[in-house]
Amino acid sequence: MNVTVLWVPLLLCAVSVWIHFSGGFAEALQYDRAGLHQLQLYRLVSGHFTHWTLRHMVYDTFFYGLLTLFYFVFHQGTSSGIRLYGIYILTLSFGTAGIVYFLHPHILYYRGLSGLDWGLYGIFAIQLWKLRHWFWRNSAVLMVLLFGIKLVIQIKAGQSMFVGDMGPGVVNMPGVHAAGVIGGALLAAFLEPHSTNSSGTARTL
Repeated sequence: MNVTVLWVPLLLCAVSVWIHFSGGFAEALQYDRAGLHQLQLYRLVSGHFTHWTLRHMVYDTFFYGLLTLFYFVFHQGTSSGIRLYGIYILTLSFGTAGIVYFLHPHILYYRGLSGLDWGLYGIFAIQLWKLRHWFWRNSAVLMVLLFGIKLVIQIKAGQSMFVGDMGPGVVNMPGVHAAGVIGGALLAAFLEPHSTNSSGTARTL
């Protein structure tokens, strides 16, 4: 793996941390329905890198960095893998923000990387499935089952399984997580390369 690509997850995670500790700057970048009506379209992407609490930021950023690392390990740090990653993140950013905008009109503000986290989770599951080895395919199925269990627990609890209560007025949005997984899986199903053999060795783009 070309370790120089590690600047990608490190930089994006650093942006998430910096925004959280930058005071009121998060308000200028969060998903804001009124701001979008004023054509502040950058919020569709920047809003994902803002968070409500320290715990929210730590969990979201950790899993974002970890799943991004898994993605680049699969692609062995190729430049084509970086370009494809950009397509994934932009598509998932606009897609999950669009879900919030059109399906949750009562939501005025939205923060968090969880939609992208679960999108990367769906991508990784498809990457494992496309390795064509029974162990990796069973691992992909297990990932889907674990997400289903997590989703049920989250819906019943009425709050995030990992982050917990994020303060008054902040609601749980499991539908965004489901949209992230489905969107990531669909994108990867079309865009990710297949293994060249049954041993589990990935073919890079």
